[in-house]
Amino acid sequence: MRPSKYKKEYIDKIIELRSDPTYTVSEICKAVKITEETYYKWKNTKKSFSDAIKKVEQSHLSKIKEMARNSLAKKIAGYNYDEVVMEQTLNQETNEKKLVKKRVVKKHIPPSDTCIIFANKTLDPENFPERQIVEIGFADINDKMIKFFNNLKKEIKDPEVLNLIAAEFRKVIDP
Repeated sequence: MRPSKYKKEYIDKIIELRSDPTYTVSEICKAVKITEETYYKWKNTKKSFSDAIKKVEQSHLSKIKEMARNSLAKKIAGYNYDEVVMEQTLNQETNEKKLVKKRVVKKHIPPSDTCIIFANKTLDPENFPERQIVEIGFADINDKMIKFFNNLKKEIKDPEVLNLIAAEFRKVIDP
């Protein structure tokens, strides 16, 4: 049986790397020369290791939530920023670029309708439901159809056409 790699220096290095959200578990395992299987085995069997990993993952999640809230607030309100524009010329003889002018351009990003809708639906679902449910009773439809038909009778003078239309209306009203 070979000696275990579960040693403080390995654990410290794993926690250090895991603290950086850009590293994947796979990359961390390669860096400390253990398999992913070993990593997950330690995570499931070593309480101190598991607790340390969970603490780091919770910290990542908290940072991501905070960034998401800040970004959403910024997109809802709209924002301004300065864009630095560098104007250059190309020297035809030496083929080198030369900075001619550096200027700052004020830019405005307007509020995002999509973000506003998302925030309203998420934060106030009672007043901004996902779907509007509209109920129409048959009595309403029948009344409207009868009014419509009566208006048609004033316009259409041919009794045969009126009888055809009336027959179609009856099929809808009394199926």
